[in-house]
Amino acid sequence: MRATLRGRPRIGGLFLAAFALVAASVGTAAADTIADDGSRASAFFPTQRLTRNDGSSAGPSVAVSGGAVHVAWDDSSPGNQEILYRRSPNSGATWRAPVRMTLNPGSSRQPVLAADGTTVHLVWEDEKSPADYSVWYRRSLNNGVSWKPARRISPAFQNALRADIAVVGQNVHVVWENHSGSTVNIWYRRSTNGGVNWDPPIRLSRDNGHSQVASVAAIGSYVHVVWSDSRDGGWEVFHRRSTNGGGMWSAARRLSFKPGSSWVPTVEVQGSVVHVGWQDEAWGWDVAYKRSPDNGATWEPMRNLSQSAGQCHPPSFGVSSAGVDAVWADEGTGAGNWQIRYRRSVDGGVTWGPRTWITHTAGDTGFPDIAGWGARVHMAWHDDTPGNDEIYHKRRG
Repeated sequence: MRATLRGRPRIGGLFLAAFALVAASVGTAAADTIADDGSRASAFFPTQRLTRNDGSSAGPSVAVSGGAVHVAWDDSSPGNQEILYRRSPNSGATWRAPVRMTLNPGSSRQPVLAADGTTVHLVWEDEKSPADYSVWYRRSLNNGVSWKPARRISPAFQNALRADIAVVGQNVHVVWENHSGSTVNIWYRRSTNGGVNWDPPIRLSRDNGHSQVASVAAIGSYVHVVWSDSRDGGWEVFHRRSTNGGGMWSAARRLSFKPGSSWVPTVEVQGSVVHVGWQDEAWGWDVAYKRSPDNGATWEPMRNLSQSAGQCHPPSFGVSSAGVDAVWADEGTGAGNWQIRYRRSVDGGVTWGPRTWITHTAGDTGFPDIAGWGARVHMAWHDDTPGNDEIYHKRRG
């Protein structure tokens, strides 16, 4: 899972014309997937450009189930920030036209997708009024062909931001940060029937500090939530878990102990192994990584995953039968711009393969997300090389 940061459609013009396009491939695998040791990373397919808009298309989220690949992002092309969505029914070989998921006079942004079988779930933050940011939810029961109406799942006038979602069968888990009181706290809500009905929301963090930027992951009856928390004076990463599908929760546990801020954590699960990463000031804003081999009961020491010459943005993790993959935006190119970097572990995070540059573009790339299914992983990011932010996709396997 990824921790998120971050009118009427016009007729004609570049915006709607792009909707009829099937994404064109740009670049080649040989040109843009080179590991640090100079070797050519194998099994990467050519990069595909998914948008050709005159506004900013940014902050993509990707989810995969079988051969269906789903990508959502926020887009200013309609005239204000709205959520757009594209799907591929054949593992990224071809793409259906984009679909506008929101129609709102305020901003709709920071979408996050999750998929299980043919059901696709989407959450995002929506500005219904300047004093009412809230988390909204939609679902599709047919791999994104059609969508149920949107519904608000956070309380009204609570200023709920930065949602994340995880799904296991009929159990849907959503977290967000709530800005309604004197402190910012992390809230959680679940559905046990595929998003039809929702249990009351519960608060996962306490009031003696700010808690922000939560991420959630789930497997079987285990649910894991991580966030950044200032209760101890600086920003540190905390973790809570549920062993019964979100019904009861363990006490919060601190995972980071370095000087400086530990910020924007993300969590993913692979069997009994829990993977957590974040950007850490103590290492010059490199990507810090920590793993638990036993469903979050114990944790191994944190490690520097990126080891970059420059700063790094927070990572995203994806799990497949080939291993666990990490992507992040990295400033350490030596060219003065941000590019997407990638690593894979084939032994549950015990060791990691070489760092690989996924992109080598003239502009800045950012906010990558990654998801796996079978032996394949799919990643998406935005890139401003065309003159504005556009969405790109790449597959491995």
